[in-house]
Formats: sequence, C-alpha cells, structure tokens
Amino acid sequence: MNADGSSDGRRHGTHRTDSSHGPPKHDKQPYLRRSLLQRVRPHAKQRWRKKMTDFEGFKRELREDLVGAMKKEVRSVLESELGFFKSEVLSLKSGLEELKNTTNSEIAELRSTLAGAEHSLSTCSDDVTTLQRDVKRLTELADILQNKCEDLEGRSRRNNVRIVGIPESPGSCSTSAIPALLKDAFNLEKAPLVDRSHRSSQPAPRGGEPARTVMARLHYYKNCNDILRLARTKQKIQVDGMTISVYPDFTARVAKARAAFNGVGQMLTDAPGVKFGIIFPARLCITFNGAKSFFTDPEAARAYVSQNIVHHQED
Repeated sequence: MNADGSSDGRRHGTHRTDSSHGPPKHDKQPYLRRSLLQRVRPHAKQRWRKKMTDFEGFKRELREDLVGAMKKEVRSVLESELGFFKSEVLSLKSGLEELKNTTNSEIAELRSTLAGAEHSLSTCSDDVTTLQRDVKRLTELADILQNKCEDLEGRSRRNNVRIVGIPESPGSCSTSAIPALLKDAFNLEKAPLVDRSHRSSQPAPRGGEPARTVMARLHYYKNCNDILRLARTKQKIQVDGMTISVYPDFTARVAKARAAFNGVGQMLTDAPGVKFGIIFPARLCITFNGAKSFFTDPEAARAYVSQNIVHHQED
C-alpha cells in the first residue's frame, strides 16, 4: 500500500492497462501479424468451406441412409401386419359369406313355410266362417224344433191330470179305480172316461215315504178342464179317508218355468184386491186395481209386487 492509501496492483497480481502508457508487450508487431493473417486467411477459409461442404454431404447421405433404412423397416412391418389383417379380413369375409348364404336359405325356407301357413290359415278362416254360419243356422233350427217338440208334448198332455196322495196298493191306479175316485172327489154326475192311468216311473217308496204320483189321461178334454177347474177351487180334497190334490200334467220345462213364480204367488196369496194366475205355458198375470200386468221373468214380477202392492199395503 502506498503512502496515500492506494493499493499496488502488481502485488495482488492484477494488471492495469492505460492507453497513456502505450501498447502492451505482445502487440509490439501489429504490422507483421496483420500481414501474416492476410496471407493465411484465404487458405483457411477455403479449407473450412471444403470441410463444411463435405460435412453437409455426409449429413445428407447419413440422413438419406437412415430414412431409407427406416422406410424399409416400416414397409416390412406394415407389409407383415397388413398381410395378417388381410388374412383375418378374408377369413371374416368368408365366414360372413357363409352366414349370409345360410341366413338366406333359412329366410327362403321360412318364407315358404309362412306362405303355406297363410294359405292354411286362410282356408281355416273360411272353414270357420262357414261353420259359424252353419252353427248359427242349426242353433236357430234346433230352437225352433225344440219349441215345436215342447208344444207338441204339451198338447199331447192337455188331457192328462196328476193326482197326488193316493196310497200305494194293488189296483189303486187302474182305469176303473181312477174314474170312481174322481167322480166321488168332485161330485160329478158321471164318472169320466179314462184312457190310461199309471204311477210315475220313480222307484217304489219304502216305509214312511210318500206315495208316487198317479197320472191319468182322460178321453175328453172338457172333463179334464172341469176337473182341473174344481181342483183349483178345492185344492185339498178329502175322499175315502184320503187327502188328494189334482194338478195339470205339464212338461218338465214348463213345470220348472211355472214353479219359478211360486215365491211371487206366496206374496200375493193374502194380498187384498189382487188376483193372479199363470197362463200357459209360463206367464204370470196380476190384476191390481183393475189393471192387468203380465210377466215372464220371476225377478221382474217380484220387483213389481214389492214396489206396487206390498209397499202400497204398508202405507
């Protein structure tokens, strides 16, 4: 350190340059250096350019080689993969063609079967229509025939009477015993002529069971009608120690239809000012306050009696 406090650069290894002191030692021959550089520089540039040109060519060749190798490798891989995919696609196409052919054949078979089924259904539909028409016609014809048979059977029974209460004994239902019984029961001037008489076809009664009904056919309808009219008046008839009842002989269908009005008849039995009766074959006639009402439905008759007769009497 100097006396004024500044440091000495040479002691610390630093080098101070000052233009006032002149050029440094290695720059003492600037002219020679410049001339040397001027001589050497053109040759160096040429060599450098040549080297750079060779390097660029080398890089270009290397690039082309690498690109060519990569192309070959990629082409090889792609050809391999494409070959595999091509074989798979061909296999899938073959399977699809086979499936298509099978499906087409099945569809053709189904179409043929469907066409046959349609023809069969059309024929069956026509047959069903014809059968329905025939069944309807035959049903109507059967109803007509049944009604005719019912009417004929009813007409054949017009001269018949049913006698209930005659005990079971030999000869009790003969054609000679029945006329005498009817003459005594209804105080007739002359015994009616009976063509046939027999008991119902039920099994013979056992001890304690009621006797079977006796059915008798009278020769004249007038005698039958008179006996039934008197029977409706007397109802329970005492004769020779027996209690008998005489009813008309109806078919099973008519008897069932008439029996359906029994409940209505019981409601009207004690009703004052009411007259009723069942008209053949099974039509209920009710006369109330001078007005007649006819019913073929037992429920409708019951409703009429409940609303107009029973309710009126309660009021």
